[in-house]
Amino acid sequence: SIGGTLTYEDVKNVDSVGLGTFREGIFIPDNKKLEVGNAAGSGDIRLYSNSSNANTYLESYSGSFSIINKTNNTMYLNSNYLDIKSQNYSDRYIYASQNSSVDLYFNNVKKFNTASSGINVVGTTTTGQLAVTGVTTTAGLLDINNGGQANTFKVEDLTSGRVVLAGTGGELEDS
Repeated sequence: SIGGTLTYEDVKNVDSVGLGTFREGIFIPDNKKLEVGNAAGSGDIRLYSNSSNANTYLESYSGSFSIINKTNNTMYLNSNYLDIKSQNYSDRYIYASQNSSVDLYFNNVKKFNTASSGINVVGTTTTGQLAVTGVTTTAGLLDINNGGQANTFKVEDLTSGRVVLAGTGGELEDS
């Protein structure tokens, strides 16, 4: 029972059964966590703000994590960037920046990204086929593997108005 006014300083723990109503919202200071699910100190979901690096974290400790709008089953994140990394933050998977590129990583190395002119691919394709429409720019050698025989060509002369390909490992026919 309470005789008089109960102040914030008087309350250390509240054990409530049923519905709680908070007229002015809920405030949780920096470095303190809001935990949902499981038991105190080991919640399935944790929300907190870290004052040392000014970052806010929403962590899931129980399987996959989804943000879903149940009206239309669409995921929305409202931020200047989206950075998806491994649990210990050492490996990046996806980085998307507002009004800029979307980058995809393999083993923490950027392999694919969007650009204002299209896309950039780093490395090789594993399907053995790459169809390109439009202008293709290549820096370095053009490696053509025809039936297991590797042919490497490079552009040597553009000043004369004609393209001269010089290469090794096969014949180049002019048609």
